Amino acid sequence: MLAFAGGGCFGATGNREDRPVSEVAKIGIGGIEVIALKDGQMQAQPPLFPDYDAEKAARAAAQAGIAYDGKTVDIPINAFVVRSGEAVVLVDAGSPPGFGEGTGAFGQALAQAGVAPGEVTHLAMTHLHIDHVGGLTDGAGRAVFDNAELISGEGDWRHFHSDEVYAAANSRARQSIDVSRRAVAPYANRRREVSGETGVAPGVSMVPLPGHTPGHCGVLIEDGDAQLLIWGDIMHVPDIQAPMPTRHMTGAPDRLYNLYATYELPSHDLQLGLFYTFEGDALQAGATVADNNFVPNVYSKGYGTLNFSASKKLGKHLRLKFQAKNLTNPEIQEVYRSDYIAGDAIKTSYTKGLDLSLSLTASF
Repeated sequence: MLAFAGGGCFGATGNREDRPVSEVAKIGIGGIEVIALKDGQMQAQPPLFPDYDAEKAARAAAQAGIAYDGKTVDIPINAFVVRSGEAVVLVDAGSPPGFGEGTGAFGQALAQAGVAPGEVTHLAMTHLHIDHVGGLTDGAGRAVFDNAELISGEGDWRHFHSDEVYAAANSRARQSIDVSRRAVAPYANRRREVSGETGVAPGVSMVPLPGHTPGHCGVLIEDGDAQLLIWGDIMHVPDIQAPMPTRHMTGAPDRLYNLYATYELPSHDLQLGLFYTFEGDALQAGATVADNNFVPNVYSKGYGTLNFSASKKLGKHLRLKFQAKNLTNPEIQEVYRSDYIAGDAIKTSYTKGLDLSLSLTASF
């Protein structure tokens, strides 16, 4: 199998001024054409990788033939066009205007590839983070791809529109969620979520790869013996991470499960839903030294939540909705964890409490 990361075609670390690349690269997977579009790259500090070691990173970069100064990490942002039969599938859509210096070339790359927005039939989103949905709308908030259906992995739409997730986020994360919500809003009535490996076009399938987000997916392209997997944000910096595959990012749970059951009673216009989510342990901060004292890794421990919703139509224009969130009200713990201490040492422990809401909406 040939595999591309979401940013892998233009993957880079360190100083890349001496390595110019086109905004477009093409490859054939059997009879299917895949076009990589370069949106740009953002710079991040090494602490993005909690167990970062500059010497090891430099050796990994050298292995890839790259001179690396050990000070910053360049994270490429890319999208892909897949032409298969009459289908034109866009995989991700780059970053929004003003996202960062060195980004924002998605529209230019799409034009350079000779793809008109009206040609695109499917928007296969690996996930709905800001740097993957930024090109879905124009400056006025209108849909760019008028003829396309938006497809995402099950759980992502709910996650990015969750009041609970938003309330728990810091101000920077909230700004990012706001942009994602605005970018996908024009597609709300022409979208679908997929679970399991699901075909979206001839030879093109969405493959669940949850963890980075609840509905994170890869896009598998197959024709005969030729295969390619676009793996989204499973890997951010191939030049460093590929030689050292145990290098994890902060905030990503080691496992995540979403289970749900819904029941509809059409005769009473009643809908019931029960939703259970389990998030595994997630690294929050890497070990460091502060005031000459060693501070171990900080992990949030795994926990599960149970939510219930009931919705009933009242007459022609009204709908009553009841939601009960966090029914299990689990204890949430952050712990210190290290090879140098026995077991976990609790850093913080708290519960969020039960959240009940009742709403009445009208539509005309």
